[in-house]
Parts: sequence; structure tokens; C-alpha cells
Amino acid sequence: MSIIYIVISITLLLCLLALIVILYFKKNKNTKNSLPRLPGIDPEMNWRDTIPISQKYVTQVRAYPYYDNLIFACSRNTGLVIYKMGDSPGDISLTPWLNTNAVGVEGQSLHRDGKTFVCAHLGKANAMKINSSPGFYIWGPEKCNLLRKNNQDTPLDSDYEWSYDYFVDIGQWTDAILHCEFFYHSSGHTYIVASSGFAENNKGAYIIFDYDLFMQTAGNNKPTVRCYVIETHIVFPEGVCLIGDYLYGGGIGEAKSLSFADDMVKISLVDPARPTVMGYVDGVGAQLVPGKKEEYVQPIGYKIPKAERNITYLAAWGFTNGQVLALDSKGKIIGRSGKKFGNKFLNRVIPFGNRLYCPMEQPRGGISQFDISDITNKNTKSIPQRGIAKISASEGMSKTYCMAINKYGVIYLFCADLDKVFVTTCDDVESKFNDTQTIGTIPFCDPDSCENTLGSNYRQIGTDDSGCPPEWLGGGKRKICEKNRNNPGVYF
Repeated sequence: MSIIYIVISITLLLCLLALIVILYFKKNKNTKNSLPRLPGIDPEMNWRDTIPISQKYVTQVRAYPYYDNLIFACSRNTGLVIYKMGDSPGDISLTPWLNTNAVGVEGQSLHRDGKTFVCAHLGKANAMKINSSPGFYIWGPEKCNLLRKNNQDTPLDSDYEWSYDYFVDIGQWTDAILHCEFFYHSSGHTYIVASSGFAENNKGAYIIFDYDLFMQTAGNNKPTVRCYVIETHIVFPEGVCLIGDYLYGGGIGEAKSLSFADDMVKISLVDPARPTVMGYVDGVGAQLVPGKKEEYVQPIGYKIPKAERNITYLAAWGFTNGQVLALDSKGKIIGRSGKKFGNKFLNRVIPFGNRLYCPMEQPRGGISQFDISDITNKNTKSIPQRGIAKISASEGMSKTYCMAINKYGVIYLFCADLDKVFVTTCDDVESKFNDTQTIGTIPFCDPDSCENTLGSNYRQIGTDDSGCPPEWLGGGKRKICEKNRNNPGVYF
């Protein structure tokens, strides 16, 4: 009887032990060589510097390849200011350089020859403290010549103002505009396309302004101002995405919970005098502010691959969920990140090397980063998100509409609510999301080397036993690997 009791006891004990082991493994389940960790969830960024600025509520900034050490910063409340960025490795400075007489602006565009710059004056925007006619501020070749690097040291009077050459009033066609872009028609004629933004009339309109005609008659007492208007069911259009002779756009109306608020409209500008709505793509996302690599400063030594020169990226702002998109030369969506709650209010998109950076117009601002290193692979439809890094909650309301990156990878993130610029680097963002990884599977917690598993750019810096069962249960040690920072980042 005692032998049977002992056998039963041992059997029950083994069953209990087996159950404990099974539950342990289930709790710590992992897959073999699980390389990429999950994207960072709301990590707080350690900024290299925080720079106060006198501009109020900056909502659009650009750094153009033609003037790669300058930031053109538009403010809805105070106007346009041009800053000088750091222009040598390790220099993270930001210095106001040129004040202007352009007020109440957001949209901006530099002509592809670098000789003309335009800003959109908002006009009678129902969301802004502005009550004037909308239009375009235009700076011509003589003014833009001052921006060339070899002319930037030209002595200027202390009260010098980079004043515009022309203001084009388009109030007879709309009462407000928001964003604008130069449009180079296939015929060789140049226009400027603007979104109607916060207009009280023509809420879904895009305006096509005949730029060449105006400039040809600018010497007259009364230059010719001619615009064409196309109305859509997009509410409060923002982004102006031009691909060939077609316009793609989205609106801000998703905040109104309208059924069509996250549509993307496609408009034919084949005949700019008769723009035509071609149709809508449902569920894409709102605003749809574009970015192409050749229109933004790129890292030193980086050459845009030929296959990427016709790819346009879009930030799809979302009232509940946001995403990024990639469109080919025909306007077809070839990649997307997928809508995620953490990405709501992605406001702009800056392609830099193999990464996309998106400032976040959330109450707590920051940067969302995506990997586009595989975007030309026809089998790849996804744009992986690498992580989100935010401004400290202690800063309070800190919406960040826009940012710029210089050729050395210094990031300038403009915070509209705080009138500050938060400064970090691409290297810092890379390390925030990807530099340290723990490798090894459960229950086999003794993996190959960091170099063999992750690549030669990694080395082992320690071990982690926290997720491993005892060795007698098949466990071992997991390796903590760190990326070597003496090599160029993978975003180059």
C-alpha cells in the first residue's frame, strides 16, 4: 500500500511540476531569433537642446536642398522668419537670420530653380485671428539671391527686412487658403496650387493660380491675376500633393466625424483651366501633406536611388488613427504603415535617407519614425514603424506641427504651443528605438552571437537571465547586444 501511495505521490508531483513548466513557457513564449523588438511605446526623448523663439504658433517649416543650411518657418500668428541651422558636424545651433513682412502664413513652396519663393497668406480663416483677403507673397530672384551661401555673410542693416516683391490677392475666388505648391504642368507652364483650408466659403476647394501669366504681366500697372477653382467634398483641404498633372488631397474635416472625412481625392489638372475630380479613395486618412526626397535636405553622402525619385510620401493625419503612405509616379498607393491610434495627428512627413520622420500634432508632441529602406521592393507593401519619441509630459500642451533636418542629421522640432524648438539628432532617434536588443528564445536562452544573429554592426555588452528558466529545465543566458555607433546609421 505504501509503495502505491509513493508512486501516486511521485506521479502527482511530476504532473504538478510539468504543469508549472508548461505555464512558465506559455507565459514567456517567444519565437526563435526574435530580432526586432516592438516599436518604442511613448518613450520620452532626451533632447540635446531646447531653444526659445519669438515666433508664435509655427505650423510649417521647410529646409530645401537649394539652401541646405536654412529653415523657412511660417507662423499663422506672426509670419515668416528664416533661420540658420548648424552647418558643420556637431553644430546643433539655430539662429534667427531674416525677418519678413509676410504675416499670417502657413503654406510655402520654393521654385525648383531656387529663384522664387512663395508663401500662402491665410486670409479670413475662421480658426485664426486673421481678417484679410487670402493670397500669395512672392519673393523673386534678386531677393532669393541673398539666400545663397556665398551671399549669406553680406552685411545687412540691423533693421533689414526680407520684404516680398509681390502680393497676389485671390479673394474673389476664396476667402481662405492654407497650403500651396508650385505646379509644373507637362506643357511647361507653371502654376501655384493652393488648398482652401479653413475657408468659410468653398470649404472643399483647391485653387489653381496662373503663376506664369502673372509674372509675364508683373511689369504692368495691373498684372493679370487668373485663378481656377475646383470644388470637392473634402472638408477643409490641407495637403497639396502633385504627381504629374494630377492633384491628390485630403482634408481636416475628419474632426467633424463626417463619413467621407478620410477620403483622398484625385483631381485631373491635365487642363488646368478645367480641373476635374476623377474620384475618391475611401479610408486613406486626412490632410495628406506630401514629401519627396528631392524636395528635402538629405544626409551628406547619400544619393537618392533612381527607383525612389518618383515616390511621394504622405502623412495621413487621423482624428483617431493615423498612418503614412507611399505613392508611385501614377498615384498608386504602393506602401502604407497601417492606421494606428498612437499615430493620430501625424501632420507632416520628412523623408531623410532610409527613414520617414513625422512630427505629431498631439497634445503631447513628438516624433514618429518609419523605415523606408525596403520601399522599392515590389513584394513589400508595409512601411514599418520604428517608434514614437515624445516631449516630456511636464512641458504641458506641446503640439508639434513641423520639423526640419539638416544634412548632418540634426533635427529641429518646432513646438507651436510653447514657442520652442526641441533639438535632437537622427543618431539619437536611431538609438532610442533600435540600438540595444536582447536576443535569445525561450526555453533555449543561449543563442548565437550578437554578430551572427543581428549583423556585424552589433556587439555583446551583457547577458539577461530574467526570461530564462534554470539550466536544468533547458534554459541558459540571453545576450544583450548593442549597435556600434562608429559606423554610419542605417538611415544613410
